[in-house]
Amino acid sequence: MIVQLKLLEELIEIADIDHRTLRGIFDILGLEVKSIETTEQNIQFKIELLANRGDHFSHLGIARELAAYLGRQLKPLNYGKLPEKNNKLSIKVDLESRLCLRVNLLELELNNFKLPDKIARFLPADEIGKRPPIVDLLNYLQLEIGQPMHAFDIDKLQGCLRFVELEKATEIKALDGKTYVVPAGALVQRDQKEIVGIAGVIGCANSACDHKTTRVLIEAALFDPISIRKTARAMGISTDASFLFERGGDFENQLLALGRVTHEIDIQLGKAAKDTLSNRKLFSYEDKPTEKREVAISPAYIKHQLNLPSIDTADLIKRLTAIGFKISAKETANTEQEIIFEVPSWRLWDISRKQDLLEEYTRVLGLDKVPSKLPPLSYNSPPPNKTLEIQESLENLLVNRGFIEVVTKSFYSSNEVDLLAKLSGDSKGQHIQITNSIESAYSHLKITNALHLAHLAARNRRMGLTSVKAFEFCKLFNRKFKDRDQQFEEDFLSIIFCGRWHTGLWKKPPSREETLGAFAGLLKDIRASLKAKDFKLSQAEYPLLHPGIQAGIDFGGGISGYFGLLHPKINSFVGINEDLFYFEGSLKALVNSPKKEKNLKSSDFPAIWRDLTLRLDKRQFAESAINIMREAAASHLQEIQILDDFTKDGEDFRRVSYRLFFESMERTLENSEVDDQISKILKTLENKANLKLAS
Repeated sequence: MIVQLKLLEELIEIADIDHRTLRGIFDILGLEVKSIETTEQNIQFKIELLANRGDHFSHLGIARELAAYLGRQLKPLNYGKLPEKNNKLSIKVDLESRLCLRVNLLELELNNFKLPDKIARFLPADEIGKRPPIVDLLNYLQLEIGQPMHAFDIDKLQGCLRFVELEKATEIKALDGKTYVVPAGALVQRDQKEIVGIAGVIGCANSACDHKTTRVLIEAALFDPISIRKTARAMGISTDASFLFERGGDFENQLLALGRVTHEIDIQLGKAAKDTLSNRKLFSYEDKPTEKREVAISPAYIKHQLNLPSIDTADLIKRLTAIGFKISAKETANTEQEIIFEVPSWRLWDISRKQDLLEEYTRVLGLDKVPSKLPPLSYNSPPPNKTLEIQESLENLLVNRGFIEVVTKSFYSSNEVDLLAKLSGDSKGQHIQITNSIESAYSHLKITNALHLAHLAARNRRMGLTSVKAFEFCKLFNRKFKDRDQQFEEDFLSIIFCGRWHTGLWKKPPSREETLGAFAGLLKDIRASLKAKDFKLSQAEYPLLHPGIQAGIDFGGGISGYFGLLHPKINSFVGINEDLFYFEGSLKALVNSPKKEKNLKSSDFPAIWRDLTLRLDKRQFAESAINIMREAAASHLQEIQILDDFTKDGEDFRRVSYRLFFESMERTLENSEVDDQISKILKTLENKANLKLAS
């Protein structure tokens, strides 16, 4: 943005401020000055504009900032009279797209209009005369008040002017004499035959005004910023109009800009202008009324955030009103409480909360007036984050058990999506695809961590590691939430193991059963570290795990985790021919798992224990027998431990030894009482699960 000192002086009284001081003020206001060019006629500042401040792309916008900082008034601008909004032009107008937020079209006649010298001095001298005077006038007014406008030669339009979204890419010749390809979906202006303009970007040569033009149709509009940005990028062009529209224009500047047009024309034409007034027509459209947005802020909040000794409420109101904010009718009587401001129409794109108002006040107050000393810290501790507490507890446990924490990527490729779809047909509709992924390998957000940890385990085994023990706290993503489309994410703990559970090479590698038992013991340690009640293992059909070697885990609120061997197809996919033991569970379920009731006093009476060795199927979890024993026993049963898990040669079943501890808080138990409870437990085991004592 090139800011001309002489043009600024037309809008605010700053003749008493030299350009070096003015540069310092620009920097304080956040308007970074890149360079200064000084000539005999003018001084120009090249300013770097913020990406979200379309209102800065005009001298009026810059003048507002100076007025608030310096405590001065803006000079009034003159506006001409517009015809009534009768919407009846010489040609038909059709608005066929919701991308048009505001469209105002002024039809008028030009009789020997010449660009006034007072305006010509602000335009490049080598450009004056190359374009029709009306085009130069519109370019000047965009510099002045920040409203892009476009002039059509109405006699070159064929019957109508339609605002439509382009159905397919089309080549056009633009005002600059170059040829561009306009993408499908772009908002364009058409007549009955062809495209006559790219809305908000550039006009076409076929409808351009020239020095012979006598009837013009001036467009002052506001278009959807995202659409303008996409179109300009696809065309490979950036114009002053597209630069401003991309940042969001003023919702109420269009009619004011047309009023400036008629004022300058009428002043230059003088009496001759009266002959054309009856021929002026105005079309005006807005998709909805301008939002009346109100934002509240209190002086006490500003004082605390900026660490200032005090806030002058009158100064706060004066500075914010200078940049366009208005005091709402809802203002509280006590101004030490919240003051409610109405957001100006040119700031509706970026002002929505009190933090935004704080930023505005800070800038126009001057960053140099804000103390560099930090405000005192609040000693109110935030409430504990249960999820982080559990993560810290489990990290210590898993690291002490020889596991290493890893961090994998949150994405995977379409090939991995296809693999998951083969294992589970329902997974295809759960993936969230990245529309602008940089690489094809990172095209989807992961719904499971099984593939990432499987790849990690396979790579490390190929590198010669005898034991791979890894865990990760990660977020998994899904687009299905309670049977409806709703993207969401959730924290999970995932654990993987392969190789030797113990790294000593002197011992033979563990059997699958031994490793499953060790892994199940790790899960019990996790439960114990959380001081939670025993979880329940049950048969499951999780598609990513081996169909016959897996279990669902219930932490107290339904199955929320799975444990077992990864599916053989995953092994094949990652290139490993050995067992991959895997667990994946919801951290939310761990946080909310029912806790053990605290036993505030211990028994003074001795405990009695009994050892049982049961026959279990090789695929049956030892934990399932414990659950049945607890259901069958009286309250005297305090604890059950697994002593051994083994198989004898030639037997097709496992032998699992349990130790049951019985204890009373009131008295010493009789052996006969314990024997009766053991008999009841054995009968229940046989009836419910066909489990018998091993001979």
